[in-house]
Amino acid sequence: MGFYNQQRDMIMTQSIRKKLRTPAITLFIALAMVTGLSAQPYQTETFAVNDGVNVEVRTSGGSIVVNGTRGDEVKVEMFVKRRGRTIDSGDADLSDWDITIEKQGNTVYAKAERDGRINWGNSNYSISFVVYTPRKATADIRTSGGSIEMKNLNGDQNAHTSGGSITAIEIAGDIELKTSGGSITIDDIQGKVEANTSGGRI
Repeated sequence: MGFYNQQRDMIMTQSIRKKLRTPAITLFIALAMVTGLSAQPYQTETFAVNDGVNVEVRTSGGSIVVNGTRGDEVKVEMFVKRRGRTIDSGDADLSDWDITIEKQGNTVYAKAERDGRINWGNSNYSISFVVYTPRKATADIRTSGGSIEMKNLNGDQNAHTSGGSITAIEIAGDIELKTSGGSITIDDIQGKVEANTSGGRI
């Protein structure tokens, strides 16, 4: 009987360890997600706008996200990364970048483009934008080195990227999506869709 008791105890111990390991893994994943979402923007600008606002976003080396929300303002968050690490506000040398975040009429512009000068010390920076806008908005989005996500918008939308994927969800309007190096994901679109990719699936 002693042998069987030892076997039973061993099985119970393994079962307990397995049960404990699963919450630990879940907690680790949750902490990793929170850590990724808790990064602070390098710069934030907010503009009061009218219904039917236009949003134009450009960047040379990062991703772009445009989310429709309730309200009457556009909030632009700019994130700066270097070698995958988010840079705190004021800690990056962006002297070789032309950065514009402004409002003209009922159009909000967010642009980050290299000014043509070569500074190898700053060549590893990438600049991304996250834009929160009223749902009734049209967006023209272009990036040469990142992914694009558009969600919860009412109006015609254009998105072009040379090096990433495109996701368009809950769009009430016509959309034009083009990428040279990624996949395109479309869900819940009420309008005409033109989607083209040279290096992925739709």
